[in-house]
Amino acid sequence: MMKRFIVTLSLSLFLITQTALAQHVQTLAGLAVSVDSGRRELRVMFEHPVTGEDVVKIFQIVPSTNFKNVKKLEQIKPNDPVSIDYQETGNGKLDAVYIEVIPLKEMPFSRKDVLQSFRG
Repeated sequence: MMKRFIVTLSLSLFLITQTALAQHVQTLAGLAVSVDSGRRELRVMFEHPVTGEDVVKIFQIVPSTNFKNVKKLEQIKPNDPVSIDYQETGNGKLDAVYIEVIPLKEMPFSRKDVLQSFRG
């Protein structure tokens, strides 16, 4: 009986932890690399804050994803600066919660200038 209780408690704690992790929203700013309408994916490149390396992440567009400055995924173009609020799912995928295409105030000269223009 005690063994069953411990297993049940452990499973309950695991599920609560997984649910809490899945609900944690993170934010990333970068440049749109590509849009795959069929797979409902947006690839975004950003500069890793520690290593300075360019990293590409793939975000899943889910029915609840909201947009600002565009109405739908297909309006996002390569090199558009974007800010994405997202959640990491249990299967390692990144679900986009909110995507904002950031309008540029001036024409940047390089990718680094673009990243700098919306970092402040």
